[in-house]
Amino acid sequence: MKTLYGVGVGPGDPDLLTLKAIKVIRSADYVFVPRPKPDKQGMAEAIAAEYLQGKRVITLHFPMGPDNVDLYKRTAETLDRTLKDGESGAFITIGDPMTYSTFTYVMFEAQNLDMQCVLVPGISTCNATAAALQMPVTIKGESFYLADGSVDEEVLRRVQSVCVLKPRKQSAETLEKLEKYGFEYRYIKRCSFPDQEIWCDRRAIEEDRDYMSALFSRKRG
Repeated sequence: MKTLYGVGVGPGDPDLLTLKAIKVIRSADYVFVPRPKPDKQGMAEAIAAEYLQGKRVITLHFPMGPDNVDLYKRTAETLDRTLKDGESGAFITIGDPMTYSTFTYVMFEAQNLDMQCVLVPGISTCNATAAALQMPVTIKGESFYLADGSVDEEVLRRVQSVCVLKPRKQSAETLEKLEKYGFEYRYIKRCSFPDQEIWCDRRAIEEDRDYMSALFSRKRG
């Protein structure tokens, strides 16, 4: 049987790779690395670069944009053709493979091809953001809301903390809703990277379009 590992490599700092992730990358017969452009190194590839030396690396083109079922199917077929029975491949992905990750869709297609899938969790951007800001994700008795891009007002009424990944185009609307329901927020760019930045100025946040960004909020009081 062919084994496909979905390996989370963490939010950005190579020191945040787990021991399990390193072990799987080193032992896999192939390492599959997603790239936004064929000639441009991807985030996950950059994070895990130290452990890719000497490995058989297969690059996969994943352009930025909406979900693409045909792309996920073709990718799974590429993985299936590459691996022989008894071999393993590590598909590396930024953050955690089960949290807003493209790998999730590839995994579904790979399972349809009877590949065995094994998940290696990584430190998510949400958790790394909370640590960088020293703002708890949640504490006993609270509820937490993880969103991608925009937020639902009905949910905001009921939770005490919110993390919005890749807010970008919805920043103005999202900030207005957070303020309406009494949230204090911080915006973080490129969390755990050397050039990490933390902002609280609303205008600056609304104008920023960095893909590697997150908005973390907790209700006041």
